[in-house]
Amino acid sequence: MKILPKTLCELASYVQEADGWSHASRAFLDAFYSSRKDARQAMIDDEPPLTGDLYFDAYVAGMAELLACDYGLATPEWSWSNRVRFLRKPVFPSKLEKMKAYLLSSTPSAFRRRLIFTGDAPLYRPLKDHTNSLVGGA
Repeated sequence: MKILPKTLCELASYVQEADGWSHASRAFLDAFYSSRKDARQAMIDDEPPLTGDLYFDAYVAGMAELLACDYGLATPEWSWSNRVRFLRKPVFPSKLEKMKAYLLSSTPSAFRRRLIFTGDAPLYRPLKDHTNSLVGGA
């Protein structure tokens, strides 16, 4: 059994897992939100290796940018300087045409500019609200 990721760099190793990386990304977010403010920067600083999964490679860069913005951290250069971390075709999680307008308008810019349309809270975890008040918040 793999140890759950505590950095975005470690998260990349989960792309080829049978369960995919969604479970591991939730574990990473829980670790991030429950970490002390001074430890969070190190969790996003190192560039994850490119995996060949274009969606993941862009999504993880969006994660780094949004977490940095939301928590007053320095945005890692790797998250915006590598063109491979940006999709060329838009991705919507819902196939419903009626949802596209909402997704286009509500997605945070860290994901929108990568053409990943997630809605307003792509990195939400219940632990986020609870731990922010306990460990120094955003």
